[in-house]
Amino acid sequence: MPIASSIFSFEIRATTTISASVSAVWQTLTEVENYHAWSSMLHYELQDQNELQGQSGGSTIALGDTLSLRLTLPQGADYSFSPKVVAFEAEHIFTWRATTLFQGIFDGEHSFVLEPLPDNQTYLVNREVYSGLLAPLFKHLPMMQGAQEGFAAMNHEIKTHSESLSSS
Repeated sequence: MPIASSIFSFEIRATTTISASVSAVWQTLTEVENYHAWSSMLHYELQDQNELQGQSGGSTIALGDTLSLRLTLPQGADYSFSPKVVAFEAEHIFTWRATTLFQGIFDGEHSFVLEPLPDNQTYLVNREVYSGLLAPLFKHLPMMQGAQEGFAAMNHEIKTHSESLSSS
């Protein structure tokens, strides 16, 4: 999913190898209602008991669903957002897109890409491409300066939780 690089876009990416099956990592990433169990930064905000029904008709995520998420940064700032699921290929890619005000101002497209490795391991790419008219300005905000470390920390949490699922 290459993104053209320009003055109006930038990417943050972190990768890791997880000693767990693609299925275990996929479960960690797609059970958004359980993010609170493993993530110190990203949380699902359940609006009502039927919210996760979405377009999928069940308690799982589907292409086109809108999620309610809250990002809590180590600096103490919280940011709530409602991204739309724009790519969803079971046990391979889970992507959502969030926009600020309207598309083209400041958009973020977050992807988790999973690749199976030998010995029941998984390679995880956790990336976000930010784009829009305000991207050059937002790239220099303090919260963006620490984003790389945040992505690495999230990967560690995904790894720890997925490996615990795999061992149980």
